[in-house]
Amino acid sequence: MKISLVQSPSWSVLTPPYSLALLAAVLKKEGHEVFCFDFNSEVYRYAQRNKESVSWGTKGESNSWQEGGYVQEFIRRNNDFIEALVSEVLDTQAQIIGFSVQDTSVYFSEEISARIKQKDAKRVIIFGGPSCFRGSSFFHRFLDNTDIDAVCLKEGESAILDFVSAFSSGSQVDYCPGFVSRGNTGQASDAGDVALREELDSLPFADFSGFSLERYEEQTLPISTSRGCVNRCLFCAESAYWQKYRFRSAKNICAEMEFQLKRHPHIGGFFFNDSLINGNISMLDELSGMLIRKGLRIRWGGQAALRREMSLRFMKRLKKSGLSHVSYGLESASPKILRLMGKGFDLKTAQEIIRNTHALGIYTTVNIIVGFPGEGEREVLETADFLRRNIKFMDNIYFHLFVVSPGSYLYDYRNNFNIVLPDVNGPNLWYTQDGGNNYKIRLDRLNFYRSILNDKFATNISLPNYYLVLGDNYFLAGDYGGALRFYEAALDEGSGEANTSLVEDRIKEVNKKINVA
Repeated sequence: MKISLVQSPSWSVLTPPYSLALLAAVLKKEGHEVFCFDFNSEVYRYAQRNKESVSWGTKGESNSWQEGGYVQEFIRRNNDFIEALVSEVLDTQAQIIGFSVQDTSVYFSEEISARIKQKDAKRVIIFGGPSCFRGSSFFHRFLDNTDIDAVCLKEGESAILDFVSAFSSGSQVDYCPGFVSRGNTGQASDAGDVALREELDSLPFADFSGFSLERYEEQTLPISTSRGCVNRCLFCAESAYWQKYRFRSAKNICAEMEFQLKRHPHIGGFFFNDSLINGNISMLDELSGMLIRKGLRIRWGGQAALRREMSLRFMKRLKKSGLSHVSYGLESASPKILRLMGKGFDLKTAQEIIRNTHALGIYTTVNIIVGFPGEGEREVLETADFLRRNIKFMDNIYFHLFVVSPGSYLYDYRNNFNIVLPDVNGPNLWYTQDGGNNYKIRLDRLNFYRSILNDKFATNISLPNYYLVLGDNYFLAGDYGGALRFYEAALDEGSGEANTSLVEDRIKEVNKKINVA
């Protein structure tokens, strides 16, 4: 059977999408013909050629693709280009078309799938990926979208094979474990989850033959060594999605690296596409030993937890095996906040690991969460003091405003933390009942960090976006004068940027409210 797989913007522009490459390998192994479309890469290059004021959130700016209004405006302006992308998919004659969907790619994926259905209603559209599990903020939206025939609930490798098999025996799929399917009835039918794949070594190696690798900014390939996380941080939804931590054997991972290097000899390294690269220390130790003995001379890296086992001796071994970059989830340098988050390390250990990593010449990024419930001025100053003392040992410090993620412990038990979610953009615009934590307070703290860290500071919150969301905050509170003030500030700061048309629409809307009042 012919099957097309699509990645919409926005996603990484550095490497091809791993999920599509893995699903392609799974489907090809069973004899299916697979076509991969990285529309994220296509749109990125198109935007650069045509000087489109669109951003991917990769260089400290806001991510345009998370704004539905902006996506619709971009598509309207570039209709011929979008139609050409749709034609590429239709021309494959693929009967099933699957979209890998993240929160940043929802609106573009919906638009492409709608246009496909308009041209040929018989094509079957599947949505899968992290935005599709039951706890996500988009799950019910997808169930209500009649252009989407099925939603894959969690891991797709086994489920999609069963779906394709069911489709082969009829024109529609009414029931398939691992999916909510629409079928002939038109009503969404939840067939429940499939069992988790315990043995990850049984998966085929990702197939990147459907991608033009020279188009990507980094000549590295993504690789997955594990699923899930050994930690259970209260703010994270990954535990709900993956359910439990599973990992591949060092032998299997090394074999894939050798396979990919042989097939793509110009590739210089790998990005570990995992929640953390050091979830299983013994496996990581074994893998590093294999890479050293084989003399592969590659670069690799990814996200890591701050664990006591990451000693200087161990880090030297990882460096020798090719570890070139690592991103640590410090999140805070306040003992109180670390305890509330459920982090399992102390600051002495964190400082030692960060300093050792940098001293070995490994590019070191530290992640910080701003505005976790319970954070006050004292906790902010504790974090700032730690960062200032260690700033020369950090190549990059990336700040994230705290988001109440659906599926996380904090989301499910938000009442215990006095968290209130507004009806509009609640996960971002949440506030506490006592008024001690809201979006404006979190943004003020972000700007405080910006003022003391200078070139080491990075975030995806730009000044125009700062004012835009702050305007939304005032609008929701019914303070239309305050909303207008910040929308106009967003327009002034972001003249010519991606969200300009969106801000102009917000200004029109708030002026209507003011005139009515």
